Amino acid sequence: MSDDLVKRLRRADTCIFPTERECCYCGEAADRILELEAALRHVMAGGNHVALLIGADHPPYTTTHDKALTHYGAGYAYDAWCCWKAIMEARKALEEKAA
Repeated sequence: MSDDLVKRLRRADTCIFPTERECCYCGEAADRILELEAALRHVMAGGNHVALLIGADHPPYTTTHDKALTHYGAGYAYDAWCCWKAIMEARKALEEKAA
């Protein structure tokens, strides 16, 4: 994921070096992307803990918010499901880029 994004961020008029790490702009961007990926992976671990709050019979993350609200009703379980859904969507995006 990082290399692809850095390559898209790198522009011919600002980057004159052959590798991202040698360029002051791209090296900083690459470092920041790596930091953000690490942070996102920590959030993924949090998703496992949130899943404990939503119960084993929870709707899948692909379910709409309206259907989940009908399933849970307003309250903490629905709020936790919304957080879990966002984490699962982020996980899917991260895994798709890695593949």
